[in-house]
Amino acid sequence: MPALLSNVEGGTRDRIIDAAIALFSEYGFQSISMRDLAKQVGVNAGSLYNHIENKQELLYEILELTLSSLIATTKRSTKRQDTPAKKFQAFLQSFNVFRGVDERGLILLYREVVSLDVKRQMDIRNLQKCYLLLLEDILSPMYSMSVPGRLSYISRIVVGFIFGQLQWSTADLHDKILTAHLIRFVTESASQNA
Repeated sequence: MPALLSNVEGGTRDRIIDAAIALFSEYGFQSISMRDLAKQVGVNAGSLYNHIENKQELLYEILELTLSSLIATTKRSTKRQDTPAKKFQAFLQSFNVFRGVDERGLILLYREVVSLDVKRQMDIRNLQKCYLLLLEDILSPMYSMSVPGRLSYISRIVVGFIFGQLQWSTADLHDKILTAHLIRFVTESASQNA
């Protein structure tokens, strides 16, 4: 059970959320019906609506809570560091630690935002922008003399990379090696003025 999504251990709502995370991350949001979810939880399909509004709202709640928790975790981790390089390393490490706690939630965040209706997509995209701006704030001292737009471009590459690696489930990529390569990439990119 993802610790970040549980308020009361063993409650029906928590079991629904846990089952939804497991099923959506394994089979995809569109492939899972409310009947599938009810069967996994061990309740009647109709009784799900006593605990959740609908499947869209359930997915939105999972994505919003996952991303909000990731942002909060990252802010706490980077706040304690005193240099941009250390803050960037803490940013990467906090993602890796969070992935160990809630990898399925991150997979859904990477893959299923497009399954939301337009309003909910915009809400999640705004939270994604907050995460991206957090990284830009960390890296901005390193890119102060850089070409305009480079900081945003590099930040998007880094975030795309760390989320993209979630799809490589069979690859045994060591976090320290990935972190070292990303740090080198960002540092070398910051030193280029063109």
